[in-house]
Amino acid sequence: GYGDQPYARRLAEWRATPPTQLDPTRMAAVLRSVAAEQPGDPEPYRFLAIAEMASGDPAAATRALRRAVSLAPQRADLWEALGEAAVLESEGEVTPYAQAVFQEALTLDPASPTARFHLARGRIEAGETEEGLAEWRALRADLAADDPRRAALDAAIAEAEQGPAPAPAMPDIGAMVEGLAARLAADPDDPEGWVRLVRSYAVLGQDARRDAALASARARYADNPEILSRLAEAARAEPMR
Repeated sequence: GYGDQPYARRLAEWRATPPTQLDPTRMAAVLRSVAAEQPGDPEPYRFLAIAEMASGDPAAATRALRRAVSLAPQRADLWEALGEAAVLESEGEVTPYAQAVFQEALTLDPASPTARFHLARGRIEAGETEEGLAEWRALRADLAADDPRRAALDAAIAEAEQGPAPAPAMPDIGAMVEGLAARLAADPDDPEGWVRLVRSYAVLGQDARRDAALASARARYADNPEILSRLAEAARAEPMR
């Protein structure tokens, strides 16, 4: 009994709606239209990739990031994000494509822990265990003593030393966080999950993702002061160095 609901009209309504009131799928639709209006700017595509990932669509996130790196090929952070999206799209495997992407990120930023970790894991997955372990140990030596990634890296090294390959998702902190984001996109009624997601983005130094998750959670739990307080505390978590 409802009248027609043209997509263009719905999109216009979503664009007029505060972002905090949009779920990831609608936010992605809005950002696609923004990106189409600003075809030379990589930032809308970067934010679109975040929304696509939160919607549980890593393939779409990969497409958006490919466009972003084509517009700003000198930005290592975009190449890193593209590599992580490619790994998620392949269900944790460091494919040859992902390796090429991370290699590009490493060329632009030789210190990139993300690129160094995944490239080493790719070597271990390919059977070059000793070479990959040597690169992981070198990475560990370069991390600060209080870097929270050291524990995960130690576990990955220990596991690789015991077998032919590490557990695909163990040290991939970004993949675990995006998995949590995808789960919340499908089943958002989980206050503990939102607190963990906001804190994770804060620790990873991903401010845009932290702010987007915080805004969504605040809108959902606007009448719950306790959850709002915990969300605010999670957002203030110090980023890892």
